[in-house]
Amino acid sequence: MKLVHLLYPDKNGCIYCKKINGLIKIIPFKTPCLFCEKMVGAIQGEGCECVWDDFDFNTPVSVYDPLAEYDRINDFKIIAKEKRLKLWEYRNYKANLDRQNTIALQHSIPLSDEDNSPHREELLAAIRKYCEEFRDYGLEPPVNFPHLYDAELEDWLETWSEFDPYPG
Repeated sequence: MKLVHLLYPDKNGCIYCKKINGLIKIIPFKTPCLFCEKMVGAIQGEGCECVWDDFDFNTPVSVYDPLAEYDRINDFKIIAKEKRLKLWEYRNYKANLDRQNTIALQHSIPLSDEDNSPHREELLAAIRKYCEEFRDYGLEPPVNFPHLYDAELEDWLETWSEFDPYPG
């Protein structure tokens, strides 16, 4: 069924593009979306409204996490629909909260004083544990793992520690 997808850019200005099946950066007046047959609007200047066949939803979809959308669409053959959608909903929800609160990581925060500090090793071990525990849901470590600031690792852990695939 053809559905409208409201594609909001992430903190890097990127959205998921169904036509190329990847992420593209929105650049005012230069975005390739302007000439795409899938584009039907611009969400009042906040992103792109695109239409394509989607078998996971029955109503228009707001997409706040373009990488989660990419994973949802491309993992349909290897991850069961229920698990894929649960993970997508959670990632999309968190991205929307970040967007609403304009939360941005400060890259001025230094890495641990020592690359092998006990705190950093605990963070890395905890992330590996979560990824192993939720492997069936397609959970992977954050991009550039383990070469991230401690604050970024802590934020990732905080986000995923709230994920509950079996609520209630």
